[in-house]
Amino acid sequence: MYSIDMDGLSAGAVAQTFNTENGQTYTVTFWLAANTGGPPTIKSLKVGADGTTQNYTFNDTGDSNANMGWVLETFNFTANSISSTLTFTSLDTPTGTTAMGCISQVCFGPVIDNVSLSVSAVPQPAALPIVLIAGLGLVLFRGVRWLNANKGDGPSARSVL
Repeated sequence: MYSIDMDGLSAGAVAQTFNTENGQTYTVTFWLAANTGGPPTIKSLKVGADGTTQNYTFNDTGDSNANMGWVLETFNFTANSISSTLTFTSLDTPTGTTAMGCISQVCFGPVIDNVSLSVSAVPQPAALPIVLIAGLGLVLFRGVRWLNANKGDGPSARSVL
């Protein structure tokens, strides 16, 4: 399994542009964890596309490089053109330079893996109104049939459904 640490010698970002349909809602899923090799304990990440952004955090307490504690995350956005750019950006903030040459507190960042994009499902109407309309239609249909079958002269000509 390959993943990407969003930090390195400094906080970083990765982006991908792809075709979209204007007005269509998309769902991005990705796995989030952290490089547990050093601080900060809480890694921060921003995901964005077409003016929509969302921040994510991951606390690596108790995790290790062998067991990173992956969490499945989702991000939704609505395309506002025929192409969109999805961006993942580390929000870890530097506090100085370490002896290793990386910016202190930023060498070990949020880690992402298995990013996927899908068209969000079209919301279905609530089931209750459909059931009520179907039920009303059945009652009306049976009522009309009953009235047509019982056009006699008086009570003896009528039947019960």
